[in-house]
Amino acid sequence: MAKRNSRNQFGSAEPGSAPPPQPRTVATVVTGCVCLALLGWILRSGDRAEGAETPAPIPLPTGHAQSPGSSASTVVVEASRLPDPRRDGWNSEVLHDATNRQLKKLAKLVTEQYAKGKRTSIAELSAIVDATFACGDLSPAALQEIFDDGNLVVRRAAPDVAASAATHRGIEGFAAALHGFLRPLNRTGDVRVALKQFRIDGSGQNIATVVHFEAGGVGPGGAVQINATWDCQWAGGAGKTPPRLVALAVRDYEQTTSAAGRLFADCTDAVLGGEHAWRDQLRHGLGHWLARFETELGITFDGHHGLAVGDVNGDGLDDVYLCQPGGLPNRLLVQNPDGTVTDRAAEAGVDLLDETRAALIVDLDNDGAQDMVLAGWRQLLVYAGDGKGAFEIRAEIAGLFQYSLAAADYDGDGDLDLFACNYSPKSDKERSDDLGRFGRPVPFHNATNGGRNKLMRQDTGWTFVDVIDEVGMGPTNNRWSYAASWEDYDNDGDLDLYVANDFGHNNLYRNDGGRFTDVADETGAVDANFGMSVTWSDINRDGRMDLYIANMFSAAGQRITAQEGFRRSVATGDMALFRRMARGNTFLESVPGEPAAFHDVSDDVGTTMGRWSWGSLFADVNNDGHDDLLVTNGFLTHELEDDL
Repeated sequence: MAKRNSRNQFGSAEPGSAPPPQPRTVATVVTGCVCLALLGWILRSGDRAEGAETPAPIPLPTGHAQSPGSSASTVVVEASRLPDPRRDGWNSEVLHDATNRQLKKLAKLVTEQYAKGKRTSIAELSAIVDATFACGDLSPAALQEIFDDGNLVVRRAAPDVAASAATHRGIEGFAAALHGFLRPLNRTGDVRVALKQFRIDGSGQNIATVVHFEAGGVGPGGAVQINATWDCQWAGGAGKTPPRLVALAVRDYEQTTSAAGRLFADCTDAVLGGEHAWRDQLRHGLGHWLARFETELGITFDGHHGLAVGDVNGDGLDDVYLCQPGGLPNRLLVQNPDGTVTDRAAEAGVDLLDETRAALIVDLDNDGAQDMVLAGWRQLLVYAGDGKGAFEIRAEIAGLFQYSLAAADYDGDGDLDLFACNYSPKSDKERSDDLGRFGRPVPFHNATNGGRNKLMRQDTGWTFVDVIDEVGMGPTNNRWSYAASWEDYDNDGDLDLYVANDFGHNNLYRNDGGRFTDVADETGAVDANFGMSVTWSDINRDGRMDLYIANMFSAAGQRITAQEGFRRSVATGDMALFRRMARGNTFLESVPGEPAAFHDVSDDVGTTMGRWSWGSLFADVNNDGHDDLLVTNGFLTHELEDDL
């Protein structure tokens, strides 16, 4: 039995975020994942350039037993213990570090110029830009309007426009070119600038880097954001001399403006400010509690605990169930008529202290009242709702590391069945520290030693039976799964299932009358990346569902996998998979005339750059009848606020 206001069971599983039940009796959880190893980390602690010194392996951070008041920073690897690219023989990363420091200086100068009204001086730029610098106009000669809803306007540089001649020379020329490039921000304030290098080539005196540029600001005239890709040429960098910029070209450019300012406003205090759960716990953040909890209570530092949305008390207002790490009570934030919320978890009977990774709010017994399913570390918990906001546990389903949940009537018998993603192959008895409990994926780029997912068919009397082998999913049910989403992709009247897997190939299970076949390979839906979440929508309105998978845009991964020294013994095909895993997110378009096939059009539609992505969801944000795409992103930066 799950623990309420008592000693916790300890735990692990993964994130979820569920909207209210969708049409065709489908309920999904928007999920995300943390990859257990960055491509860059794998490189630096694995293959190295020939002749390089081989340092001792660097252990990953493990769970700590911390006393109250101790520093949360103890769970982070010390900077002095991180891999050293100089010692490892990776000169390209040494050059990246040097050029990146220069880019950070430039970003700071630009930010200060708009924040303090301080015009960047030539003397300041001379530490970054070489006297021989030359470039053409950085501002596009023509912009094409690609979207306008009366408030939000998006313009992009016209394709195939030839670059202008190098008319800007020297440091003063760079200042003039940069001023023209940033002119749209002139009437804004609160400007933030970020630059991210994701490609580097060359050595010695000739260095070429590719940089993602982003800047945005808000002023009386509205909000402006500029996204661009810069091709940079550098000189110098030998010894202790920092490299200096000698040429710059804008590869692509996008400008977004909003007359109303920011599209979203932070209303946290207005909604949660009067609630004790916010004041006493939630506002402090996970880092605060890491320093105050014994990890044996089950609290983890990964933050992968999801939420579910639904009307639990039948008043027509959506409520939120918030999953928590072990040792902190789960919250049921019931919406009040004035838009504020009140935590009703204790009186509703769902204030678990168990680590809970995912939740669903759905009507499982077709009585019109919303029920609840929770993914805890050791079991799935199924609750019946009374329609007034109270819940009673009806089923406990054994299972370890259930990370996310998705519900649908896959067999057409009129009730909802449950699919639970199981991330790790380790058993309860094998658990050691927080990271050690997961095990290691093998092979890394197409791991087939993951945990076994569950397809729980609902029978009578709140009985659920795992039929995943019986229905044909067994042969490929071993993939370190993070998220799953139901949809009738082939328009044959029954619901199919896409499963996003970490460390390699995803699954597309075609449903034929309650029997499933994994058709990911034959339909072009494998998307061999770090699968973190999945969402469906008919974006081009051709009557066939398209598919978006959140993965990982890794600047370090793209830089390193492009180098000759990266895993020299790996076969060419496998090398392509490694490089793809750092590319970013994927958009698969259903192929016209081929209803069972998908084409990867990610680059064409501009969706790859999603940063380190987690949950994703198609939703019509501006009520114009077209689905927009929401993608959460970030990682464990703690107090670091300037990371893309």
